[in-house]
Amino acid sequence: MYNKIILFLALISPFTIFAQMDFSYPTADGEVEINQRMQELGIPGVSIAVIKDGQIHTVMQWGQANPNTGATVQATTLFQAGSMTAGLTGIAVLKAVEEGKIDLQTDINQYLTSWKLPENKYTKNDPVTVLDLLLKRRGFTQNQKPKGYAQGTALPSLLEVLNGLGNTKAVKLRSGTHQQENYSFETEVILQQLLEDVYNQKFQEIIQTQVMIPAGMKNSSIQVLLDEEAKSRAAIGFDEANKMIPGGWNIYPESASAGLWTTAEDYAKMIQQLLLAYQGKEGQLLSPAMAKQALTKAHNSKAMLYNNWGPEANFGYGGAPMGYYATFEANPEQDWAVVILCNKFLQWRFVNELRAGLKTKFELGK
Repeated sequence: MYNKIILFLALISPFTIFAQMDFSYPTADGEVEINQRMQELGIPGVSIAVIKDGQIHTVMQWGQANPNTGATVQATTLFQAGSMTAGLTGIAVLKAVEEGKIDLQTDINQYLTSWKLPENKYTKNDPVTVLDLLLKRRGFTQNQKPKGYAQGTALPSLLEVLNGLGNTKAVKLRSGTHQQENYSFETEVILQQLLEDVYNQKFQEIIQTQVMIPAGMKNSSIQVLLDEEAKSRAAIGFDEANKMIPGGWNIYPESASAGLWTTAEDYAKMIQQLLLAYQGKEGQLLSPAMAKQALTKAHNSKAMLYNNWGPEANFGYGGAPMGYYATFEANPEQDWAVVILCNKFLQWRFVNELRAGLKTKFELGK
């Protein structure tokens, strides 16, 4: 009976696989069975999505979303995406540019009304622009990701985060234009406030309207606190010592930097729209001209959206909120992408191995 069901699903959905199954992928040491590798590394659950020839070709998942209850990872299981949230923030900013609400070369303090970036010797003759923030080429107070807050603790507002009244320092510029990228979460937090001031809306509403709905991300959430339905689909996070994060996960009021809960398929849908636009086709997110500009390297390895990986047109990003690890890689000229999400902290070796194996397995980039 089980085999008949699988055959029926294969017939009605020839391009997409939804699975909790054995799966092997090639490595430098030969074929590796994914469940075995996950057991070796203590990784509870993994979800992947593969885009091939512009279409979402494969969606697969393995392991447990919650080992305490035995709940397995499903196609709709939510994972924290960490810094990969910045892609949605960047898209929202660039849509505002296309709408004529924001200019990339303008001083951000001209758009900020609820809060201003404090002026100092670094801003006097070199004001911070929107483009500076997108390219992460200015240095701010802390070169780090947000710390997050344990469930049940008081959460600061966005203004309190900016003013240093949470568990991070007040946002201040500490250097001029950098030759190297400066990966501080503060760039997205400033953009979060800037978008709220420009649109006179909450950031979560802006992202939902400008990015998630157009991209078809129906199973994702950018809310600071998950509602009960989303909680029921959330994967529990684990640290490097295989200990569960207290309460299951941390909370990030810095929504623009680390607030996204998503599925591998949903994130792939958004990337699919960027690939479409890059190739000159009208889509639901950015115009072809803007997509081309946004994904083209402009400052060392950094584009306005994501990073350029290698000499090719490949771009990608990663996220490491406490208890999770996420990454994706894509090539807009060859029309493919791989998205991987897992619920164990800092599993970059495994994720890189799996991503390379998936590219070989599905003949991507050839």
